[in-house]
Formats: sequence, C-alpha cells, structure tokens
Amino acid sequence: MNTTTIYAWICDDGIWGSTSNLFPPAGKTGCVLSGIAPPGTIPLGTAQGVYINKTLRGGMTWAVRKLTFAFDLFDTTRIYQELASLPEDRSRGFQAGVIYRLTPHTNVNTSLAYTHNEVAASLVTPPALPTARSDDLYTLTAGIDHQFQPKLKGSLLFRHQQRESSNAALADFTENSLTATVNMQF
Repeated sequence: MNTTTIYAWICDDGIWGSTSNLFPPAGKTGCVLSGIAPPGTIPLGTAQGVYINKTLRGGMTWAVRKLTFAFDLFDTTRIYQELASLPEDRSRGFQAGVIYRLTPHTNVNTSLAYTHNEVAASLVTPPALPTARSDDLYTLTAGIDHQFQPKLKGSLLFRHQQRESSNAALADFTENSLTATVNMQF
C-alpha cells in the first residue's frame, strides 16, 4: 500500500510520476496533471475487480515574486461492483505547499498534507477479522533542490509521516526519512 499520494504528470518530454500535484516535476515544461492515486488506494481495500471511482478535486496555485503557494483538496470513493452489498473505500484530504526561489537555480520547498481513509469491513485484510478501518495520515515535507548545470540537478528532501488508525491493531506508525537525489540527463 502506498503511504503518499502519487500523481501522474504529462509533460513535453513524457509521463512523469511525482509525490506532488502542487508543482510539476522539477525542470519539466508543458506539464498537465493527468492522474492520481491517493494514499492507501493502490489498493486501499484488498478487493480487486470492477469498481466505480468517483473523485472530486479542487486546487489552486499562485505566485508572488519569489514565492509560489498551492492548495489542493480531494475526495475519492470507490464502489466495488462485484462484491455483495457494494462495499466502498474512501479517501479524502488536502495538501498545501510553498516554494521559495532562493536563487535562479535553487528552490526551497515545504508541504503539509492530511489524508483520511475509510475502508469497509468486507475489504479489510485479514478477512477472518472483518472490522471497518479508518486511518488518518499526516505528512510534512521540507526540501531544497538545485540545478548545478543544465543537465545536472540535485535535491535533498526530509519527510515526516504519521499514521493513526482508529481500529486496526499495530497499524499506527511514524516515519522520518531523508532522501538525496541526483539526476543527470545524457
């Protein structure tokens, strides 16, 4: 199960995955947000098959000099068509972020996200313990990215995540991660 929202961007040079819908992948141009998988929805429940996916999404981004602000809300429901009683799973939440352009080639960014997931009892694993599940996921990220040369970029990202589950034993967790990346195009 993914613990962060995954976004698909269609850019001038191809399709890119990202953990931010607030800002296109760094260094990409002509990007359009084309898809989303909220936290826990690959799969949120354990059932597979035919389902109807309903998503309501809204967001905005605005820039003031060296600052770019963004805010996004989402509400996604999946209704399983091949299971008795048509069970549902639901994911809703928000993400807010800020990017500060420190220099022409360096950005500092931060974001805060909250996601609430609900899964019907008939979709929870293990099936021997069918209890509906409700999780809250909190995520805070802070990072810096820099373009060293036209085809060489690097970033450093700190992420803190915390999941609180209202009724699933041992499902709570806290994670702190530090990720460094270097990308070079040939």
